[in-house]
Amino acid sequence: MTRPLRLTGGALELPGTGIFCTADGAGIAVLEALVAAGDPRSARLTDPEVGYFDLDTGHYPMLSRPGELTEVLVRAAAGEGRRLG
Repeated sequence: MTRPLRLTGGALELPGTGIFCTADGAGIAVLEALVAAGDPRSARLTDPEVGYFDLDTGHYPMLSRPGELTEVLVRAAAGEGRRLG
């Protein structure tokens, strides 16, 4: 806790997953609109290694929809998910 953390960037080489809890707001469609608008900050979001899922629940899906969340996590581990790129 007293030594600085030095990140190597290795985590950027791993596949990623975004799960949008749509009961609290935006989903994949909003993300697609941001990418379509051409904002350069959204470039990483279109990485083919990143998949996205919408889950109709609030901020705590592990409490409100544990079964559905488990299904999404299994699908994500299998490489599924909507790609933006």
